[in-house]
Amino acid sequence: MLSIDTEPRTATFRRRRVPAHRNRPAGGQVNPHLNLNFQLDLFGHNVGQEGGADAPTVADPTPTTLRAVPEIGATRPPAGRAYRRTPDPLPRLAEKITAAWYGSHHHGEDIHMPIGIVAALTLIRQTDPDGPDLQAELLNLEGGDLLQVMRDIYGMAWLQFPYRIEIARPIHEWLSEAKAKRQAKAVQATVHAAVRGGLLAYTGEVDPEWRSESDVLGHVLTEFRSPAARKSRGEYHTPAAVANMMAALLQPEALPAGAWFHEPAAGTGGMMRAVALVLRRLDLNPHDYGWSMGELCPVAAACAAVNSITWSLGPNTLIHVGNTLAVGDIVTPAADLRRRVLEHHRREIEQAVREEKWRRAFALVGKLTQPAA
Repeated sequence: MLSIDTEPRTATFRRRRVPAHRNRPAGGQVNPHLNLNFQLDLFGHNVGQEGGADAPTVADPTPTTLRAVPEIGATRPPAGRAYRRTPDPLPRLAEKITAAWYGSHHHGEDIHMPIGIVAALTLIRQTDPDGPDLQAELLNLEGGDLLQVMRDIYGMAWLQFPYRIEIARPIHEWLSEAKAKRQAKAVQATVHAAVRGGLLAYTGEVDPEWRSESDVLGHVLTEFRSPAARKSRGEYHTPAAVANMMAALLQPEALPAGAWFHEPAAGTGGMMRAVALVLRRLDLNPHDYGWSMGELCPVAAACAAVNSITWSLGPNTLIHVGNTLAVGDIVTPAADLRRRVLEHHRREIEQAVREEKWRRAFALVGKLTQPAA
Protein backbone atom coordinates (compact mmCIF):
# COMPACT_ATOMS: atom_id res chain seq x y z
CA MET A 1 0.00 0.00 0.00
CA LEU A 2 1.51 3.29 -1.13
CA SER A 3 1.01 6.19 1.27
CA ILE A 4 2.01 9.84 1.44
CA ASP A 5 3.11 12.22 4.18
CA THR A 6 2.38 15.92 3.71
CA GLU A 7 2.89 17.05 7.30
CA PRO A 8 4.23 20.64 7.27
CA ARG A 9 7.70 21.01 8.78
CA THR A 10 10.15 23.74 9.60
CA ALA A 11 12.80 22.74 7.10
CA THR A 12 13.30 24.86 4.00
CA PHE A 13 12.47 22.85 0.91
CA ARG A 14 14.36 23.50 -2.28
CA ARG A 15 11.68 23.92 -4.92
CA ARG A 16 12.64 23.43 -8.55
CA ARG A 17 10.43 23.17 -11.61
CA VAL A 18 12.56 22.13 -14.54
CA PRO A 19 11.91 20.42 -17.87
CA ALA A 20 12.43 16.66 -17.76
CA HIS A 21 15.42 16.79 -20.09
CA ARG A 22 17.28 19.02 -17.60
CA ASN A 23 16.48 16.90 -14.56
CA ARG A 24 19.61 14.79 -14.67
CA PRO A 25 23.22 14.88 -13.49
CA ALA A 26 25.98 15.92 -15.83
CA GLY A 27 27.51 13.41 -18.24
CA GLY A 28 30.89 11.78 -17.65
CA GLN A 29 32.94 8.78 -18.71
CA VAL A 30 33.76 5.36 -17.33
CA ASN A 31 36.39 4.79 -19.98
CA PRO A 32 36.83 5.91 -23.61
CA HIS A 33 33.88 3.68 -24.54
CA LEU A 34 31.25 4.18 -21.85
CA ASN A 35 29.37 7.28 -20.67
CA LEU A 36 27.82 7.42 -17.21
CA ASN A 37 24.90 9.61 -16.24
CA PHE A 38 26.97 11.56 -13.72
CA GLN A 39 30.16 13.58 -13.83
CA LEU A 40 33.22 12.01 -12.22
CA ASP A 41 35.48 14.79 -11.04
CA LEU A 42 36.94 13.50 -7.80
CA PHE A 43 38.37 16.87 -6.82
CA GLY A 44 35.68 19.04 -8.37
CA HIS A 45 32.44 20.62 -7.23
CA ASN A 46 30.23 17.58 -7.81
CA VAL A 47 31.66 15.73 -4.83
CA GLY A 48 32.38 18.80 -2.75
CA GLN A 49 28.88 18.60 -1.30
CA GLU A 50 28.72 16.05 1.49
CA GLY A 51 27.17 12.88 0.17
CA GLY A 52 27.35 13.92 -3.49
CA ALA A 53 23.94 13.44 -5.12
CA ASP A 54 22.70 11.50 -2.08
CA ALA A 55 22.79 14.54 0.23
CA PRO A 56 19.14 15.12 1.24
CA THR A 57 17.40 18.38 0.32
CA VAL A 58 14.13 17.89 2.22
CA ALA A 59 13.41 17.02 5.84
CA ASP A 60 13.06 13.41 6.90
CA PRO A 61 9.42 12.26 6.99
CA THR A 62 7.25 11.79 10.05
CA PRO A 63 5.96 8.22 9.66
CA THR A 64 3.08 8.66 12.11
CA THR A 65 1.22 11.01 9.74
CA LEU A 66 0.73 8.61 6.84
CA ARG A 67 -2.60 8.36 5.08
CA ALA A 68 -3.71 5.73 2.61
CA VAL A 69 -4.35 6.54 -1.06
CA PRO A 70 -6.56 4.77 -3.64
CA GLU A 71 -5.25 1.81 -5.58
CA ILE A 72 -6.99 2.21 -8.95
CA GLY A 73 -7.22 4.93 -11.56
CA ALA A 74 -6.11 6.04 -15.00
CA THR A 75 -2.98 7.63 -16.39
CA ARG A 76 -1.99 9.68 -19.37
CA PRO A 77 -0.86 7.88 -22.53
CA PRO A 78 2.93 7.69 -22.88
CA ALA A 79 4.62 10.21 -25.13
CA GLY A 80 5.78 8.78 -28.44
CA ARG A 81 9.54 8.54 -28.92
CA ALA A 82 11.90 6.92 -31.36
CA TYR A 83 15.10 4.99 -30.66
CA ARG A 84 17.80 3.66 -32.91
CA ARG A 85 16.42 0.13 -32.66
CA THR A 86 13.30 -1.67 -31.49
CA PRO A 87 14.05 -3.53 -28.25
CA ASP A 88 12.65 -6.85 -27.20
CA PRO A 89 9.62 -6.64 -24.90
CA LEU A 90 10.81 -6.63 -21.31
CA PRO A 91 9.64 -10.20 -20.51
CA ARG A 92 11.48 -11.51 -23.57
CA LEU A 93 14.58 -9.45 -22.74
CA ALA A 94 14.60 -10.90 -19.22
CA GLU A 95 14.33 -14.42 -20.65
CA LYS A 96 17.33 -13.83 -22.94
CA ILE A 97 19.43 -12.50 -20.06
CA THR A 98 18.53 -15.46 -17.85
CA ALA A 99 19.28 -17.98 -20.62
CA ALA A 100 22.65 -16.35 -21.34
CA TRP A 101 23.69 -16.45 -17.67
CA TYR A 102 22.66 -20.05 -17.07
CA GLY A 103 24.18 -21.08 -20.39
CA SER A 104 27.60 -19.94 -19.12
CA HIS A 105 27.19 -20.40 -15.37
CA HIS A 106 25.90 -23.46 -13.54
CA HIS A 107 25.26 -22.21 -10.02
CA GLY A 108 21.60 -21.28 -9.84
CA GLU A 109 21.76 -19.80 -6.35
CA ASP A 110 24.05 -16.93 -7.40
CA ILE A 111 21.39 -14.72 -8.98
CA HIS A 112 22.85 -11.61 -7.32
CA MET A 113 25.68 -11.79 -9.88
CA PRO A 114 23.66 -11.45 -13.10
CA ILE A 115 21.33 -8.97 -11.39
CA GLY A 116 24.39 -6.88 -10.54
CA ILE A 117 25.61 -7.04 -14.14
CA VAL A 118 22.30 -5.82 -15.57
CA ALA A 119 21.98 -3.18 -12.83
CA ALA A 120 25.38 -1.75 -13.79
CA LEU A 121 24.29 -1.49 -17.42
CA THR A 122 21.20 0.50 -16.39
CA LEU A 123 23.52 3.22 -15.02
CA ILE A 124 25.19 4.12 -18.33
CA ARG A 125 23.82 6.44 -21.00
CA GLN A 126 24.27 7.25 -24.68
CA THR A 127 25.05 10.89 -23.82
CA ASP A 128 26.18 11.88 -27.33
CA PRO A 129 23.80 10.72 -30.07
CA ASP A 130 26.46 11.52 -32.68
CA GLY A 131 29.28 9.81 -30.78
CA PRO A 132 30.39 6.17 -30.80
CA ASP A 133 27.50 3.77 -30.47
CA LEU A 134 27.39 2.60 -26.86
CA GLN A 135 25.80 -0.73 -27.78
CA ALA A 136 28.49 -1.52 -30.34
CA GLU A 137 31.26 -0.57 -27.91
CA LEU A 138 29.89 -2.91 -25.24
CA LEU A 139 29.60 -5.75 -27.73
CA ASN A 140 33.26 -5.27 -28.72
CA LEU A 141 34.46 -5.86 -25.14
CA GLU A 142 35.32 -9.32 -23.81
CA GLY A 143 34.74 -10.83 -20.39
CA GLY A 144 37.81 -9.52 -18.55
CA ASP A 145 37.31 -5.98 -19.86
CA LEU A 146 33.61 -6.09 -19.04
CA LEU A 147 34.38 -7.16 -15.47
CA GLN A 148 36.53 -4.04 -15.10
CA VAL A 149 33.77 -1.94 -16.65
CA MET A 150 31.35 -3.27 -14.03
CA ARG A 151 33.79 -2.32 -11.26
CA ASP A 152 34.31 1.12 -12.76
CA ILE A 153 30.60 1.78 -12.99
CA TYR A 154 29.90 0.91 -9.36
CA GLY A 155 33.05 2.60 -8.11
CA MET A 156 32.20 5.82 -9.90
CA ALA A 157 28.57 5.60 -8.86
CA TRP A 158 29.71 5.43 -5.22
CA LEU A 159 31.30 8.86 -5.62
CA GLN A 160 27.98 10.40 -6.56
CA PHE A 161 25.43 8.14 -4.85
CA PRO A 162 27.22 6.59 -1.82
CA TYR A 163 24.12 5.74 0.21
CA ARG A 164 22.24 4.00 -2.56
CA ILE A 165 25.31 2.15 -3.79
CA GLU A 166 25.78 0.90 -0.22
CA ILE A 167 22.20 -0.43 -0.27
CA ALA A 168 23.06 -2.09 -3.60
CA ARG A 169 26.08 -3.87 -2.09
CA PRO A 170 24.48 -7.39 -2.33
CA ILE A 171 24.55 -7.23 -6.13
CA HIS A 172 27.98 -5.69 -6.71
CA GLU A 173 30.19 -6.77 -3.80
CA TRP A 174 31.10 -10.01 -5.60
CA LEU A 175 32.96 -7.98 -8.24
CA SER A 176 35.75 -7.30 -5.73
CA GLU A 177 36.13 -10.96 -4.82
CA ALA A 178 38.72 -13.30 -6.32
CA LYS A 179 36.04 -15.58 -7.77
CA ALA A 180 34.83 -12.77 -10.04
CA LYS A 181 37.57 -13.61 -12.55
CA ARG A 182 36.03 -17.04 -12.98
CA GLN A 183 32.80 -15.42 -14.11
CA ALA A 184 34.30 -13.52 -17.06
CA LYS A 185 32.67 -15.78 -19.64
CA ALA A 186 29.26 -15.53 -17.95
CA VAL A 187 29.61 -11.76 -17.60
CA GLN A 188 30.33 -11.41 -21.30
CA ALA A 189 27.39 -13.64 -22.28
CA THR A 190 25.03 -11.74 -19.98
CA VAL A 191 26.12 -8.28 -21.11
CA HIS A 192 25.94 -9.19 -24.78
CA ALA A 193 22.50 -10.76 -24.38
CA ALA A 194 21.20 -7.68 -22.56
CA VAL A 195 22.64 -5.27 -25.13
CA ARG A 196 21.49 -7.28 -28.14
CA GLY A 197 18.04 -7.51 -26.59
CA GLY A 198 17.78 -3.73 -26.44
CA LEU A 199 18.39 -2.97 -22.77
CA LEU A 200 19.77 0.48 -23.55
CA ALA A 201 16.58 1.39 -25.37
CA TYR A 202 14.93 1.30 -21.94
CA THR A 203 17.69 2.73 -19.76
CA GLY A 204 20.30 4.35 -22.03
CA GLU A 205 18.49 7.61 -22.79
CA VAL A 206 19.56 10.79 -21.00
CA ASP A 207 15.93 11.83 -20.45
CA PRO A 208 14.85 10.50 -17.01
CA GLU A 209 11.18 10.51 -18.04
CA TRP A 210 12.00 7.99 -20.75
CA ARG A 211 13.87 5.81 -18.27
CA SER A 212 11.01 6.08 -15.76
CA GLU A 213 8.66 4.23 -18.07
CA SER A 214 10.21 0.81 -17.39
CA ASP A 215 11.35 -1.33 -14.47
CA VAL A 216 13.92 -3.52 -16.20
CA LEU A 217 15.37 -4.93 -12.99
CA GLY A 218 11.92 -5.92 -11.75
CA HIS A 219 11.42 -8.09 -14.82
CA VAL A 220 14.93 -9.55 -14.66
CA LEU A 221 14.66 -10.41 -10.95
CA THR A 222 11.26 -12.02 -11.52
CA GLU A 223 12.65 -14.14 -14.35
CA PHE A 224 15.59 -15.36 -12.24
CA ARG A 225 13.29 -16.41 -9.41
CA SER A 226 11.62 -19.78 -9.77
CA PRO A 227 7.82 -19.81 -9.43
CA ALA A 228 8.19 -21.59 -6.07
CA ALA A 229 10.66 -18.97 -4.85
CA ARG A 230 8.37 -16.12 -5.90
CA LYS A 231 5.43 -17.75 -4.16
CA SER A 232 7.32 -18.40 -0.92
CA ARG A 233 8.61 -14.83 -0.85
CA GLY A 234 5.31 -13.28 -1.88
CA GLU A 235 7.02 -11.53 -4.80
CA TYR A 236 4.61 -10.49 -7.53
CA HIS A 237 5.65 -7.89 -10.09
CA THR A 238 2.97 -5.22 -10.54
CA PRO A 239 2.49 -4.52 -14.27
CA ALA A 240 3.67 -1.05 -15.28
CA ALA A 241 0.27 -0.04 -16.64
CA VAL A 242 -1.42 -0.94 -13.35
CA ALA A 243 1.21 0.93 -11.32
CA ASN A 244 0.79 3.97 -13.57
CA MET A 245 -2.97 3.99 -13.03
CA MET A 246 -2.54 3.72 -9.28
CA ALA A 247 -0.01 6.55 -9.25
CA ALA A 248 -2.24 8.86 -11.30
CA LEU A 249 -4.87 8.86 -8.54
CA LEU A 250 -2.42 10.54 -6.19
CA GLN A 251 -2.99 13.84 -8.01
CA PRO A 252 0.61 14.83 -7.20
CA GLU A 253 0.13 18.34 -8.59
CA ALA A 254 -1.80 19.10 -5.38
CA LEU A 255 1.00 17.89 -3.10
CA PRO A 256 3.36 20.43 -1.53
CA ALA A 257 7.09 20.39 -2.11
CA GLY A 258 8.67 18.18 0.52
CA ALA A 259 5.84 15.63 0.60
CA TRP A 260 7.01 12.04 1.12
CA PHE A 261 5.86 8.91 -0.69
CA HIS A 262 6.10 5.69 1.35
CA GLU A 263 6.05 2.10 0.11
CA PRO A 264 6.63 -0.50 2.89
CA ALA A 265 6.72 -3.43 0.42
CA ALA A 266 8.60 -1.78 -2.42
CA GLY A 267 10.10 -4.74 -4.25
CA THR A 268 12.31 -3.18 -6.92
CA GLY A 269 10.49 0.15 -6.58
CA GLY A 270 7.90 -0.15 -9.35
CA MET A 271 5.29 2.02 -7.63
CA MET A 272 7.83 4.78 -7.03
CA ARG A 273 8.73 4.63 -10.72
CA ALA A 274 5.09 5.19 -11.62
CA VAL A 275 4.70 8.14 -9.25
CA ALA A 276 7.88 9.76 -10.59
CA LEU A 277 6.63 9.29 -14.14
CA VAL A 278 3.32 10.98 -13.33
CA LEU A 279 5.16 13.86 -11.67
CA ARG A 280 7.36 14.41 -14.69
CA ARG A 281 4.39 14.37 -17.07
CA LEU A 282 2.95 17.17 -14.93
CA ASP A 283 6.25 19.09 -15.30
CA LEU A 284 7.08 18.49 -11.62
CA ASN A 285 10.50 17.46 -10.37
CA PRO A 286 10.76 14.23 -8.31
CA HIS A 287 13.83 15.72 -6.61
CA ASP A 288 11.46 18.05 -4.71
CA TYR A 289 9.81 15.09 -2.93
CA GLY A 290 10.88 12.30 -0.61
CA TRP A 291 10.83 8.57 -1.37
CA SER A 292 10.77 5.98 1.42
CA MET A 293 10.89 2.28 0.57
CA GLY A 294 11.01 -0.86 2.67
CA GLU A 295 11.88 -4.31 1.36
CA LEU A 296 12.63 -7.64 3.03
CA CYS A 297 14.77 -9.13 0.25
CA PRO A 298 18.28 -7.56 0.08
CA VAL A 299 18.59 -8.26 -3.65
CA ALA A 300 15.24 -6.62 -4.44
CA ALA A 301 16.17 -3.67 -2.21
CA ALA A 302 19.49 -3.39 -4.06
CA CYS A 303 17.54 -3.24 -7.33
CA ALA A 304 15.32 -0.51 -5.88
CA ALA A 305 18.42 1.48 -4.93
CA VAL A 306 19.87 1.26 -8.44
CA ASN A 307 16.47 1.95 -9.97
CA SER A 308 16.14 5.11 -7.89
CA ILE A 309 19.30 6.35 -9.64
CA THR A 310 18.18 5.20 -13.08
CA TRP A 311 14.80 6.90 -12.63
CA SER A 312 16.47 9.96 -11.03
CA LEU A 313 14.20 10.03 -7.98
CA GLY A 314 16.61 12.47 -6.38
CA PRO A 315 18.62 12.66 -3.17
CA ASN A 316 15.67 12.36 -0.79
CA THR A 317 15.54 8.57 -1.05
CA LEU A 318 15.44 6.23 1.95
CA ILE A 319 15.50 2.43 1.69
CA HIS A 320 15.09 0.10 4.64
CA VAL A 321 16.15 -3.53 4.20
CA GLY A 322 14.25 -5.74 6.61
CA ASN A 323 10.84 -6.89 7.80
CA THR A 324 8.73 -3.74 7.64
CA LEU A 325 5.82 -5.42 9.45
CA ALA A 326 8.03 -6.24 12.42
CA VAL A 327 9.82 -2.88 12.53
CA GLY A 328 6.91 -0.58 11.80
CA ASP A 329 8.99 2.59 11.52
CA ILE A 330 11.27 2.10 8.53
CA VAL A 331 12.18 5.76 8.21
CA THR A 332 14.30 6.16 11.34
CA PRO A 333 16.74 3.27 10.72
CA ALA A 334 17.02 4.15 7.02
CA ALA A 335 17.77 7.81 7.78
CA ASP A 336 20.32 6.77 10.41
CA LEU A 337 22.12 4.50 7.95
CA ARG A 338 22.15 7.26 5.36
CA ARG A 339 23.75 9.68 7.82
CA ARG A 340 26.46 7.16 8.68
CA VAL A 341 27.16 6.33 5.03
CA LEU A 342 27.38 10.01 4.05
CA GLU A 343 29.73 10.71 6.94
CA HIS A 344 31.99 7.83 5.84
CA HIS A 345 31.81 9.11 2.27
CA ARG A 346 32.84 12.60 3.42
CA ARG A 347 35.86 11.26 5.29
CA GLU A 348 36.94 9.13 2.34
CA ILE A 349 36.69 12.06 -0.08
CA GLU A 350 38.62 14.35 2.29
CA GLN A 351 41.35 11.73 2.62
CA ALA A 352 41.52 11.32 -1.16
CA VAL A 353 41.77 15.08 -1.62
CA ARG A 354 44.57 15.30 0.97
CA GLU A 355 46.48 12.47 -0.71
CA GLU A 356 46.10 14.08 -4.12
CA LYS A 357 47.33 17.42 -2.81
CA TRP A 358 50.37 15.75 -1.25
CA ARG A 359 51.05 13.86 -4.46
CA ARG A 360 50.98 17.07 -6.46
CA ALA A 361 53.14 18.87 -3.89
CA PHE A 362 55.78 16.14 -3.91
CA ALA A 363 55.76 16.13 -7.71
CA LEU A 364 56.27 19.89 -7.75
CA VAL A 365 59.09 19.74 -5.17
CA GLY A 366 60.75 16.98 -7.16
CA LYS A 367 60.55 19.07 -10.31
CA LEU A 368 61.93 22.21 -8.60
CA THR A 369 64.83 20.35 -6.96
CA GLN A 370 65.79 18.44 -10.07
CA PRO A 371 69.35 19.40 -11.16
CA ALA A 372 69.49 21.61 -14.21
CA ALA A 373 70.59 19.85 -17.38
